[in-house]
Amino acid sequence: MCFWASLADFLVAVAPVGTALAALAAAVAAWKALSAWRDEMLGKRKAELAEDALTKFYQAERAISIIRSPIVGTSESEGREREPDETEKESKILDTYYVPLGRIQSQNELFSDLYARKTDGAWRAGYHGQSYLRCLIACVVLVSSSLLPGLR
Repeated sequence: MCFWASLADFLVAVAPVGTALAALAAAVAAWKALSAWRDEMLGKRKAELAEDALTKFYQAERAISIIRSPIVGTSESEGREREPDETEKESKILDTYYVPLGRIQSQNELFSDLYARKTDGAWRAGYHGQSYLRCLIACVVLVSSSLLPGLR
C-alpha cells in the first residue's frame, strides 16, 4: 500500500511536466506544419509565375513571327495617315513599312507586360531567363528601329 501511495504522489507531481512536454510536442508539430505549408505556397506561387512567364514567351515568339511575316493584308495599312502630296507609288512603299510597325503596336501590351515582369522583380528565371528576355526586347526594338527610317 505504501508503494501505491508513493506512486500516486509521483504521478501527481509528474503530470504537469508530461502536460508541458505534450504541449511542446504539439507546438513543434504545428510549427513544422506551418513551415511546410508556407514553403508549399511559395513554391506554388513561383510555379505560377514561371508558367505565366513561359506562356508570355510563347505568345511573344508567335507575335514576332507574325510581325516578320511577309504576307500583308490589304486592311493592315489602312491606319496609316497619308501625306497630302504622296503619290500612289510612295503610298504603296510607305504602306509596306507601316504594316510591321502596326503589328508591333498591336502587340505592345504583350511586350510591355514582359518588360514589366523584368523590372518589377517578378522575373525569377535567373541570368539565362533575363538574357532571353533582353534578347526578345532587343529583337522587337531592332525590328521597330529598322522600320522607322522608311517612314517619314
